Amino acid sequence: MITRELLSFISTRRVKKISDDEIRQELQKAGWKSQDIEFALKSDLAQDTPLPPYDNINIFDKETHESKWDMFLNVLMFISMYISIYSMVDIIFKVINYYLPIRSRYSGSFNSTGGIYGIEGPLSALIVTMPLFLFLFNKVEKLAKENTWIKTVKTRATLVYATLTVAFVTFVISGISIVNSLIRGNLSVNFVAKILTVLFFAFTVFSYFIKEVRSGENTKD
Repeated sequence: MITRELLSFISTRRVKKISDDEIRQELQKAGWKSQDIEFALKSDLAQDTPLPPYDNINIFDKETHESKWDMFLNVLMFISMYISIYSMVDIIFKVINYYLPIRSRYSGSFNSTGGIYGIEGPLSALIVTMPLFLFLFNKVEKLAKENTWIKTVKTRATLVYATLTVAFVTFVISGISIVNSLIRGNLSVNFVAKILTVLFFAFTVFSYFIKEVRSGENTKD
């Protein structure tokens, strides 16, 4: 994980005319990962960022206040994203059940007034969480532009890969469900509409975060 302390340490050592090879050896002895060291050594922030006095920096304390705050923002952003997506999918499913009801005794998805039954809950959740997600997303993106290492925070990386895994599993399960329905001969319009909805959201999320992962790998190289 690239932290401001790591970048500050490198910049401070360079000011003292210490070579990158010596800096690299010091960091390796302190337990820093080689890929983090190399990325930090190549970073412009290690050269251009205004730095606090070295004596006030604990370079080997990776759990800094700044990184913890970034972790917190990322966790909130992902939680609000999950709730927003779940709420949107739930709303769409209820609308599909309303206009494309399944022909069974359980197909009545309507309340006494003719509206879509149960839509109030997910709609309320979406109204609350979607603006929160957009705010946090814009906040994190803005911080990432100012400090490129923010997206390398370990907590975010864990959430990103967990999200990619869930999206991939969703693709597989959806594919299995479609094939199974085709084999059994009960592929309904209602079912197809729901599968397409799930695939749309899974593909959108997967595409965005896989692009971020690839971008991060290219940056390290």
